[in-house]
Amino acid sequence: MRSHDCRSTRSGRDLVALSVLAAALCGCATSDPMLTSASHPRTSGPKDLSHPQPFIDTARPNGRPASLVFDSRSQRLFHGGEDKTVWVLGLPDWEPVQRFHLPTWQATDGEIFDLAISGDDRWLAVGGCQGCSGRWEDQDTYVFYVLDASTGEIKATGDLAGTTRDLAFSPDGRWLAVADYSNRISVWRVDPNGEIHRDAVHAGHSRTINAIRWSHDSQGFYSVGDDGLFVRWSTHDLGGWYPEWHKAHDVELIALEVGDKDEIYCSTWDGRIELVDAENGEFVENLLKLPKGRAFALALSDDGRRLAYGAGGGSGSAGWKHVGIGSVDISDGSGPRFARTKDTVTALAWSGREEDPIAALPSDGTISFYEGDRHNFIRAKKRAGVQVAWIGSDGNRVGLRLDEEDDHTIVFDLATLTRSEEPQVEGFTTGNGSVYESVRANHPRLGQIQATRRDAKRKLIYSVGGYRIYSWVVLENERFALGIDQRLSILNFTPNTRLDCWGHGGRVTRISWMRGGKLLLSVGDDRTFRVWNAETCELLVTFFWDGQDDWIAWTPDALYAHSEKGARLLGFRENRGAHSAPLLESPEDLPELRQPGRILEIIRRGTATTKTSAEPSS
Repeated sequence: MRSHDCRSTRSGRDLVALSVLAAALCGCATSDPMLTSASHPRTSGPKDLSHPQPFIDTARPNGRPASLVFDSRSQRLFHGGEDKTVWVLGLPDWEPVQRFHLPTWQATDGEIFDLAISGDDRWLAVGGCQGCSGRWEDQDTYVFYVLDASTGEIKATGDLAGTTRDLAFSPDGRWLAVADYSNRISVWRVDPNGEIHRDAVHAGHSRTINAIRWSHDSQGFYSVGDDGLFVRWSTHDLGGWYPEWHKAHDVELIALEVGDKDEIYCSTWDGRIELVDAENGEFVENLLKLPKGRAFALALSDDGRRLAYGAGGGSGSAGWKHVGIGSVDISDGSGPRFARTKDTVTALAWSGREEDPIAALPSDGTISFYEGDRHNFIRAKKRAGVQVAWIGSDGNRVGLRLDEEDDHTIVFDLATLTRSEEPQVEGFTTGNGSVYESVRANHPRLGQIQATRRDAKRKLIYSVGGYRIYSWVVLENERFALGIDQRLSILNFTPNTRLDCWGHGGRVTRISWMRGGKLLLSVGDDRTFRVWNAETCELLVTFFWDGQDDWIAWTPDALYAHSEKGARLLGFRENRGAHSAPLLESPEDLPELRQPGRILEIIRRGTATTKTSAEPSS
């Protein structure tokens, strides 16, 4: 399970409000800051749910994975995440051998947060932001899926009160427990044919449920959450499930692991890994206290001798020294053994193979594999990225490279939809007539940004709901664009308003303005760069470059263009309802949607609508 800070893309209640933390000498009042966005998945894009949904079709993941799980024979590794696809890697070369597609919609709707596989390897449970934009309101709202793990066929769907937080099959395969972001746990009976039937729904936690795990006899399960509660749920003699006991702790409980003899391990927000009494939830032994940060994931080896943990979350330079994968030998108490990673490890899985390699998932999306007593790094499945190196003064030419260390830069011309190998390198645009002297991310991990006016008479500190800020740029007057998780946010300090631009999957890592600030260009972890109307947050065009010779471009309405051989990079999903796998099509199946001229017009005018008032000047 990955520690995933999910906020639904539904309207109103699920949006994170922007608040003024401090406004020295400002005197401005805080009001409801959220404005209607032209790219919100509930109100934008095609209204027909069967309308083709473009996706990058490269036979490789194009978004950060969020969860991973091995089958019982360690022949397949399943993972899914921000690209809305379940990928199956085969051993021994760890290359993709299958991928399973599910119904999806705009923006984050369809992203996968968690996977679970039944003990007999027949069924794969998949949950996440499935239906979080409200697209299936006439059927199910939030849903999760049970797939045939061999074919990817959807065998069953279940409806929930919120997006999926965690999934767990009972060891005997008869039950499936699901925690969602409404702080509820539902228990489902699993038939031999893969169909599911809801048996109970419980709301015992007051805050986010972080993990659920079953007892070895399948007669009960445990749950932990941000409210500090440790709960044992058991079957009742008269049927159903009930909380047999609960223990309240004075710290948030993060990860949970249960062994074959019901030995229970739990990690806490203050960095401890504790052995827990299975009879009452009391902490009975501290196995480890991390010097910095905390353990976001726990995993027991098949023989129960070693407990692996994924660490991160420490602050400052010292904190990064403790980011990685570690393990403790439970049999003799030796350890911990530790291997550093570049980012917080949010998911772990033991393969069960003889040499016991561990699959680790740092939050940068690189699946890494370790083996041996010293956790020797053996391989990684790394995703290539894309960076904007510069934007030309004409507002059309964009310099691209694969990553920060890459010296090779290509030039993409938005006025002609062509690429070249111009050696030109220009400064990255930073602002346009700003009244602010400086802008900095005061506490980027907490989502705070500080701005100082040129008259030096006031400083404003804004908070974006706890989201980490990955990039920012100053726009004209008193506006800023921030890159956070899953979207771009445009802030206006006077008046206090916020406009969210939806479309990216994952972190928005680079932003710049174009054409006098009328358009914005952003780059994200999903390997795309996107062009937006800076006034309305309308998503105009999405681009993907394969790092070599080819590219593709598409609009929210699925109009597309591509280079000479770029069609191979583009696919389309056509939804057939909430309970069926989508129909997959290629550009050759939809030639009428290839309209490069229309895409150029949309970029030139700055909108896909017929209104002329929003058109930017070239």
